[in-house]
Amino acid sequence: MLIWLYACSFFATGIVPEEQTVSSNSNDELSVSNSQEKVPSVRNVDVEIASGTPDATVDDTGEVVENLDIKVWPLPNERHRKELTVAYLEAHSHGFVKTGDIEKDSRMIPRVITLHWTAGPSKESTHRYFSSATLSGRKVLKRAGALNVGSQFLVDRNGDIYRLVDETRIVRHVIGMNHVSIGVENVGGGDKWPLTPDQIDANIKLVRYLTEKYPITHLIGHFEYRGMEGHPYFDEKDPNYRTRKSDPGPDFMKAVRAGVSDLGLMGAD
Repeated sequence: MLIWLYACSFFATGIVPEEQTVSSNSNDELSVSNSQEKVPSVRNVDVEIASGTPDATVDDTGEVVENLDIKVWPLPNERHRKELTVAYLEAHSHGFVKTGDIEKDSRMIPRVITLHWTAGPSKESTHRYFSSATLSGRKVLKRAGALNVGSQFLVDRNGDIYRLVDETRIVRHVIGMNHVSIGVENVGGGDKWPLTPDQIDANIKLVRYLTEKYPITHLIGHFEYRGMEGHPYFDEKDPNYRTRKSDPGPDFMKAVRAGVSDLGLMGAD
């Protein structure tokens, strides 16, 4: 009921997120932590493949997140994507130390959740774009590396949550923090496809799930990422490699943060 009230309050204002200057899919970031540590996860969360066939149930000793269905819709070309991820980290991250183990080198311990919008109308078009391991178009981003952009999660307009890659896989989605950040793309955005109350609800539940499972300290919107410069999490070698973002908008972030205020997550200052 509380989540519903937050969503209604957000949309009663009639304000939609500002129009983004650059598509949220165009961002990337990085720096890597090669170490692994055991952290609590969330039990009784149903994980299904996109067809709806049961795949697995996550079981642990953490707090239960009820009624959260995560559908697995894996991106293809993972081997090539991992190779390009390692190359990207070598080029951009001061903290990355290559071990030669591609599985270890392409993984992280998540500390940040970054919310995005796709600026497009459908989950299918986003999945198609992310499916290539290599970036197409976007000359500015190409100069920073061939690795395609992506995200760990995709939230459809009806609130359905899709996991595209393993949660601890490093994905190019936010400059300077790919090595510590889980990305959540929301289908739509801007004046044309305003994000929905169902997406607010889904993001709140997903943030709770991830915060119980990993040592998450920060929740930020993509448009806020430059506020993390100077923080130990931010690691980007090229001082000129920055992009201007507006997704997923300050009102969406305000609504999601209101729904997880008890978690004590920090923002970008």
